[in-house]
Amino acid sequence: MKKNVQFLSASDRLNYGDLLFPIISKMILESNSNVSFKNYGLIKSDLSYFGALPTDSYRNLEQENDKNSLIIIGGGHVIFSNWSTLYGHINKLYLKSKKIKGFIKLYRLLDFPRILFTKSKTISPFAPYDLKGSLVYLSVGGNISTYISDAKVRKLLNDAALLSVRDEMLYNQLLNNNIEVKKVPDTAVLISKLFPKNILVNKISHQLVFDVSKKYIIVQIALNKSPKNLENFVEAVNNFKKKGYKILCMPIGLAADHEDYIILKKLIKFDKEWFYYCPKNIYEIMYLISHSDYFLGTSLHGCITAFAYNTPFIPLNKKVRKLNNYTKTWWSSFIKESIDYVDLDLFIRDEMEDWDSQLVHNALQEQQRFVLKNYERLKSII
Repeated sequence: MKKNVQFLSASDRLNYGDLLFPIISKMILESNSNVSFKNYGLIKSDLSYFGALPTDSYRNLEQENDKNSLIIIGGGHVIFSNWSTLYGHINKLYLKSKKIKGFIKLYRLLDFPRILFTKSKTISPFAPYDLKGSLVYLSVGGNISTYISDAKVRKLLNDAALLSVRDEMLYNQLLNNNIEVKKVPDTAVLISKLFPKNILVNKISHQLVFDVSKKYIIVQIALNKSPKNLENFVEAVNNFKKKGYKILCMPIGLAADHEDYIILKKLIKFDKEWFYYCPKNIYEIMYLISHSDYFLGTSLHGCITAFAYNTPFIPLNKKVRKLNNYTKTWWSSFIKESIDYVDLDLFIRDEMEDWDSQLVHNALQEQQRFVLKNYERLKSII
């Protein structure tokens, strides 16, 4: 009898990193013929045109769940994202309405949008109190401080068949509350193993007009994570241009409240030699980052992709806590922490030349081994 694997993540929205998790896990777990793998999100979605796996809804997950199921919470900043925040990433109208005075109080009074997606009283789809079967957290991020006093949350985490988290902050929060946990890098570090460059070239669109044979760097900045002075940022990045690099602005997060393209389209107005291109699928994102000379971004998974293909990268903005926490946890041997915009000019001119590709390669191999070992733990549960 096949094991019913119910994979739950935020892969029902156009955000690059979230779309990777089910793809990676499906490829690894379905090598075991004993597994029946199904992907779920908050809503039923089909983003296959962007290279993603379709999702079934959380309501259907509840209906199809039984005591023989294995529920995998598959990565991302999910501990414990609430229903309202998650719905805001897939519904721009709802996100805008939350900013109108009185609406947020009404939503709380009605317990909306939780009632749209479940009959359960659980605080988050990623804290599935009422589901049966075994529960696994696979290299997740987030923050438990708000909910750790909740008895149901503590029981859920203590009873998990496997609890692995991706950064030091969350790891310590759990340890300090006597919850058994493993610290494991994000599963996306495996993409260079699963999708080497010779495979990626067959997955890009014919509309890709950027010449990857030229020297270029990629710039990515998410909405609400941008520098206060865009012109100063452009001037700092143009230190690369002086050395003969083209500048490519490439959005990675297209979902509501990410919307990289809003900032990037503003940046190219300051310098007409900067180029903007919106990838047609997740594989173009991998392809362009893997062939670039540098990646600068606020996206954790943009930086992880650069790391996976040994492209030098600069994690931007210390205020992006999940990126800075991850940087300090796994990349401190070659880049201590994220770089604030005010320090970028000096960092580009004085420190990027010291990038040690062999050191990064060794770190990648070690971290890939950690992740594969974690999948072996998962397979032993199956």
